[in-house]
Amino acid sequence: MSMKYQVSINASVLQAMLDLKGDQPCLQNWLRSWPELADLVFPDVKNTAGKCNDTATYWIGQSHWLVRAPLEREAALASIARAAETLTDVSAIVVSDAMAFYRIQGPDADQIISIASPLDIHDSVFPFNGVTYTEFFGLKALIIRCNDGFEIGTDRSYFDMMGDCFAHTVGRSDL
Repeated sequence: MSMKYQVSINASVLQAMLDLKGDQPCLQNWLRSWPELADLVFPDVKNTAGKCNDTATYWIGQSHWLVRAPLEREAALASIARAAETLTDVSAIVVSDAMAFYRIQGPDADQIISIASPLDIHDSVFPFNGVTYTEFFGLKALIIRCNDGFEIGTDRSYFDMMGDCFAHTVGRSDL
């Protein structure tokens, strides 16, 4: 007998992503010269997201961030990445094509996360705007807690496989 979960699982729209590495004060100082990222908010706490308007910044490791923005901003992010090629203390690489995301919403979203991942998602350790890499259905994935559920990012090459895992878990074939 399979359980019925009250969740919706949907593919998120493709977005532009920029992988940033470097000392935070150095990055912030360098990025001030780019009006395209004037709305960039660096989180104050590791493994959380900073968000302003339609742009999110994920602090995912020591001196490591991901910037996620609407796809129409990808050309601007590519310009920033090209400018970083000459720097020694900053790395910026466009990784938009590398990841794809699912959004999980509904009263049972946390149950699906608990089935798929060993990550402790209790609010006290993984709060709203929490973000980290973890194992998810045996794959490396980025998990983000949103106000209405979770987003799960995986390598694009594993996206369909993850969809199959979701479909099997929730007992639906329409994912």
